[in-house]
Amino acid sequence: MTLVTDPARPITISELEIEKYLLFLEKFLGSKDIDRRIEQVERTVRFEQDQTVYLRYWVFPNAYFWLGIRDVRSLVLFGKWQTGNLPSRVQKVLEIAAKLHKLQGSMSDRVQDEFRTRILGSDFPAPTLYEIDTAGHFWQLGYEVRWCDPPEVPGERIPEFVAYSSTHEFEVECKSESMDSGRRILRPRFYRLVDRLAAPLSSEGFMGSIKLSVATEMPADAGWQVQLVEAVRKAVEEYSDHVELEDETFIDIDLHNVGDMLIPQENLDADIQAIKTPYSYIAVFCKQYGGTLVNPLIVKMESRSKDRFLKKVFDDLKEANRQFSGERAALICCFLPEVDSFDNLGTQSALSNMTFHFLRHHARPYVFAVSYTSESISMHAGSQITTSSPSITFENPYYDDDFGPRVSVYSGTC
Repeated sequence: MTLVTDPARPITISELEIEKYLLFLEKFLGSKDIDRRIEQVERTVRFEQDQTVYLRYWVFPNAYFWLGIRDVRSLVLFGKWQTGNLPSRVQKVLEIAAKLHKLQGSMSDRVQDEFRTRILGSDFPAPTLYEIDTAGHFWQLGYEVRWCDPPEVPGERIPEFVAYSSTHEFEVECKSESMDSGRRILRPRFYRLVDRLAAPLSSEGFMGSIKLSVATEMPADAGWQVQLVEAVRKAVEEYSDHVELEDETFIDIDLHNVGDMLIPQENLDADIQAIKTPYSYIAVFCKQYGGTLVNPLIVKMESRSKDRFLKKVFDDLKEANRQFSGERAALICCFLPEVDSFDNLGTQSALSNMTFHFLRHHARPYVFAVSYTSESISMHAGSQITTSSPSITFENPYYDDDFGPRVSVYSGTC
């Protein structure tokens, strides 16, 4: 399994190395602590077993690291795997393990302890794992990595690490946004609503779509959910396709009672793309048999008020700007969730306008660029898996070249 495309120093994982990387993680994090985290996730799964959408869209994606380690343990125990056909969360765990294995030698004991504590102590370890992934990216490009020890003085600001070669070096600060950063609609709340709304309709043979639009934020109180579910139920009984609640929640209903209808996955994907809009939230409730779905019911929710996501990213850029020493060139790396492609975002997009505003008015002269990346995408070629992440880099036009040459670190430079 190859982890990046055409790196200077590729990291590959053969079938014989899967057990080696599992043992490395067991030692680095502690087997008993891993057991504890896996048990916590499994308890949540058992407790939420009737919450199909909530588990699929929220619990499993956020717990991928611990469930992935559990799956790797099973693979090693039973000795049955093919590196060209590993589950995605197994691939992600092995990728992190391989990068951490390469980087451990550049970490002081304090840095290792901090990583161990942060990974084990968080229900959402993705931001911490992103730092490892970013450092691994530069290592594979041929740079060495020197991690910065946690500050001894409270409030002292330092970058994540320094990447260096024989000719130059630069500091790197990582920021990571969660799926709900600055959002008007919180995902866990939405997914629980979908389960409550769609489960009885799907079981009665209905399929189609329900589109929800709220004026500002999705209400948090349970009474609103009860009111919405009852309003949809009444509309279905009266063959109504539009309902408005008192708080200006708009509900558009396109449901058909078809008994048990089998729908191919590709047909459902086309239906989702047809109704998808920026910053909307979509979940599908259905039973699944292989690649065929039974009575899929699509629920979409959006706010008619602008999200504050870019404001959150902008604040993180300003925070990162203050982390550097000012003694060498610096790069800000920011993880944005759920971006399939950064194509067409390089110019005249909300992201590009916000970033260039930051570079023009806030970036220190030693910050040579801001890079954005998102979730890795796996591509299979026989028994080899290549993973790469969509990315885009915005260069600072006001960078002071006295701090050293600009470094090409991610694709899609603007």
